[in-house]
Amino acid sequence: MRRHVMIRGGAALCAAVLVLAACNSSGGESTSPTTSAPAVTDPETGTTDAGTGGDGGAAAAPDDNSVVVPALANAMGPGFEGVYVGPDVRIETVSDDPVVRTLLAPFPCERLRMQLATSNWDVLDRLESSPQLDAAGVRDTLVLRRNDQLVWAIFTGAADCEATVWLAAAVDLQLVLPAADESGRGWAITSRCVDRDGVRTVTVEMLTVSGAGASVDVTIDASGSAAIDGAVAGRSPIGWLSALSRGYTDPMNPPPGDLYQLEGGSAEVTTSDRRSGSFVASGAAADMSGTSGTARFGAPFACASVEDVSLPIG
Repeated sequence: MRRHVMIRGGAALCAAVLVLAACNSSGGESTSPTTSAPAVTDPETGTTDAGTGGDGGAAAAPDDNSVVVPALANAMGPGFEGVYVGPDVRIETVSDDPVVRTLLAPFPCERLRMQLATSNWDVLDRLESSPQLDAAGVRDTLVLRRNDQLVWAIFTGAADCEATVWLAAAVDLQLVLPAADESGRGWAITSRCVDRDGVRTVTVEMLTVSGAGASVDVTIDASGSAAIDGAVAGRSPIGWLSALSRGYTDPMNPPPGDLYQLEGGSAEVTTSDRRSGSFVASGAAADMSGTSGTARFGAPFACASVEDVSLPIG
């Protein structure tokens, strides 16, 4: 089974980011060029939207084939109104609770990402793939927002692309960082649930409307006892995912804001079946300068599927 997860080994990844960035924590902020996305007409409203990006605009399409004509496009289903992909993209339902879809495209992920980015939703944030991130198991991620709805897409593949897409409504989150309390409205995406020898690890991606976010791994054993297995968190005016991407790929020019690595802690989970419920976790976290403080995370979770990676017996 493929691994649909934004961060693999989150604590280790963040450690690499923090250590490298600490070599030049005074690096200046760079500004990415802004381009406009192709205009797309919404067939439901008849309105035209030029598209926006998390940093001021979506990147221009690499070729004309990346621009979706809505009349020829596949609609992704209820809740995804205004999100379009081309007619040659196959859409499969993973789950309706939570709402998760798989997109299978016979072309590279850059083109599929641009199709989604030119939908009539705002591009809220993006984690851009790179050789360094690929080596760490981190995948290209695109986040779209429309009112209180969020689309979170993770891309894998080379010549052919597969994207796992979650649809989520805003909820109340606990996200307390050492430098600020970012708790409030936001979104929680359960990007992976894995069983190994009776212990389930649930990975939850958190994102707030203020630009703060976290990726938290919580383990739950058969009795319901929980522990926090690792977490990375941060806040940035350029977006949490964009900051994490830049911090890893360009450590000599660290992003504005703060990135934290959890150094240890505890967790409590409320659940009846380990497939859905909520968690609260807290512990000590340190930033790139070594300054530490208390971090606290709280969010709902819901597994669309569970991957069993238990070792064979005998």
